Amino acid sequence: MVIKILHQGTLEDKSFIRLIKSACRSLKIRPQIILSEDINEMLDNGVLLSPGLIINDKLIMQGRKPNLQKIQDILFHTKRKSEITYSNKRQLV
Repeated sequence: MVIKILHQGTLEDKSFIRLIKSACRSLKIRPQIILSEDINEMLDNGVLLSPGLIINDKLIMQGRKPNLQKIQDILFHTKRKSEITYSNKRQLV
């Protein structure tokens, strides 16, 4: 799982980053986390409000900071969905 957080470096954005990392630890997942403050990358990914959360190249949310439980739900369902897709691909081979 690849998590990309596009932000502007504000205190609220940094708090969001800590929440993401905390949610990953509590779910015992070890994603690749990419942090970027590049405004051009934000625009290229369709992020108009920071922070932007992209998981596996899909824009999940932007411009708001949900609570820890909501982030855990998003990560859990994304992880589960990728596991199902992976197992289906293995069966086809």
